[in-house]
Amino acid sequence: HHVSKPTAAYIHDGARGVNGPVIVPFGAAYSQRGCIRVATSILNAIASAPRVYYVSLVTARSAKGAARAQL
Repeated sequence: HHVSKPTAAYIHDGARGVNGPVIVPFGAAYSQRGCIRVATSILNAIASAPRVYYVSLVTARSAKGAARAQL
């Protein structure tokens, strides 16, 4: 299955099969390169329990999410 070009990406707080809130927005103008600032507390939480976080990709065709992957 082909996923069209991402328009946004996010890290969410949510275990496998659970939808959760965005905790790291990568911005509305998605880019495959670059950096964003994230609070140390969020980075530490992700590093200590990556399985309870997931990345979602949004495309023009799939505004609610085209792909999801647990960390």
